[in-house]
Amino acid sequence: MALVAMISSLLNWGFSLIVSAVLAREVARRVPSADYRALGASSFLGLGSVWAQGLSGSAALQMARTSSMPPKLAQMVGEIPLTESIFRWQSLVCVIVEIVVVAATVWFITPAEGRGRTASALGHDLGPDSRCSWRRHGSGRAP
Repeated sequence: MALVAMISSLLNWGFSLIVSAVLAREVARRVPSADYRALGASSFLGLGSVWAQGLSGSAALQMARTSSMPPKLAQMVGEIPLTESIFRWQSLVCVIVEIVVVAATVWFITPAEGRGRTASALGHDLGPDSRCSWRRHGSGRAP
């Protein structure tokens, strides 16, 4: 869950929130013993860690065009292309290290099996299983 949240946030922080929320719910449906608190917390890790180093990082995007900067700042620094910010090899190494460290931390702090709190134990109804619901209606074809 944490890996998907962080990797998807490199594309866009908003995309990461939606994908991670949907995935957390689906994982909780398919793995009923999963700790729902850990899934929920992990689904926000993209926004809490690497999003600013990705394609929706506002600082890097603003500095990439002088038209996005206040005029005085544009005069002082000029444009800084994305190849000199988020796509530098040093930045990419930092992102990889951060993803590894955060994912390992989540792995170690997630409650052991039998000690977690499931969605149902927390009073959350995840609704019916949404996989292939069109097959249950008899036609055998997608609507």
